[in-house]
Amino acid sequence: MPEARFAAPLEALALAVFLAFSGISRASEAGRSMLSSLCQVKQRPPCRCQNVVVEVDPDLVWKALVDKMKLNDDFTVPVDTSYADAEWVTSPLAGVERHMLDRIGDEKARATTIVRYAKDSHFSTHTHDEGEEFVVLEGTFSDSSGDFSPGVYVRNPPGSAHAPWSVDGTIIFVKLRQFDPGDTARIVIDPGTAEWHAAKAPGVSTLHLHTFADETVSMARFAPGAVLRDQTYAGGLELLVIDGEIALDGISHHRWDWMRRPASTKLDLASSDGGTIYLKTGHLPS
Repeated sequence: MPEARFAAPLEALALAVFLAFSGISRASEAGRSMLSSLCQVKQRPPCRCQNVVVEVDPDLVWKALVDKMKLNDDFTVPVDTSYADAEWVTSPLAGVERHMLDRIGDEKARATTIVRYAKDSHFSTHTHDEGEEFVVLEGTFSDSSGDFSPGVYVRNPPGSAHAPWSVDGTIIFVKLRQFDPGDTARIVIDPGTAEWHAAKAPGVSTLHLHTFADETVSMARFAPGAVLRDQTYAGGLELLVIDGEIALDGISHHRWDWMRRPASTKLDLASSDGGTIYLKTGHLPS
């Protein structure tokens, strides 16, 4: 198995933490590539990563670690992600993996993530100091307050705590540490039993989920061929395709794709085949 020794314990520790946080094995293609690129800094000899001594610049490793804690953290630029290209990062607990969408921070981060729980996996008790918001995408997500089936929308306010699990496995879309301190309502809405309302555009119906200050959260269903034209979002928007297909300005996105647009965005939303979206608006800085 490829392995490497380091000239200083601090360097070894920093790189180990970085690789662990990234979910990258040092024996993997990515791990070997990373080691090789690190060794070439400052004209150091290239690394064979096979029983060799590697000298690593600790400043470079630390910068890489810090940069890894930031993902899509510039809210003034558009972001498109594809679930088909998801890269899964292991969490500190076995059986729980994360597909990171945006993130500022390490384990206690302001984060938007798709989280996958394996069968019979669980997360230890933890407190959401700045709130948690999630939508169940697949399977059943459970905690002491109940079982949540696909489509259910939940807001756990700042200061709430739980120890979630899944018996048969589940996938959820979750946003952490993004609540206003005054936003203290706990909300649970099942779109399957809630009342949807027709939008102005034919073939589009909406379900209001939550409003606080400038932020509004909703779901929208598009019948095949439905179009919402010239939609203006002064405070930006985030959109997750829950099912089906949705096009933003003519570019199609599919199940569990996530997009973000900055403040003052104007666009068309449409669906050729029909689809359902989660939509958050008004919350991004101008």
